Amino acid sequence: MGDSLCNYDYWYINVRLIKVWGENMDQETYNRKKIQLIAALISLGSLIIFGTIFFHYTEGWTWASAFYFSVATLTTVGYGDLTPATDSGRLAVAIFILIGVSVAVTALGIIGSLYLQNRQIDIAQRHASRLSKKLHHKHDEDTDETPPQ
Repeated sequence: MGDSLCNYDYWYINVRLIKVWGENMDQETYNRKKIQLIAALISLGSLIIFGTIFFHYTEGWTWASAFYFSVATLTTVGYGDLTPATDSGRLAVAIFILIGVSVAVTALGIIGSLYLQNRQIDIAQRHASRLSKKLHHKHDEDTDETPPQ
């Protein structure tokens, strides 16, 4: 019984730490995460809108083509089916790539990081719940006393 109690104490402490970590992460960093996510989405959206408007008027492309080019450029896909014909368009693309790819990669990194952090918290809380159920069951088995026969 002493060995199982030590194991119980050990597991209980770990389960409690996982639960506290998950709860505190959500409460303490929710606003910061929300601001980071909004800033990342606004930055990414602003770049796409700016690129779309700029290339629509500078290159005379349709709105769809300008949008498509902006997204393809920011994601570094660059199919090559659309290319700027004017010198001002080429200069703008060079600047757009240097600034835009940096911002896009950072924004997508923030979005991905926040997704993974939330996923880790969910997994830790599910794991803690399962451990807690197992420990309570094990503790109940250890404390059941059957009368000697």
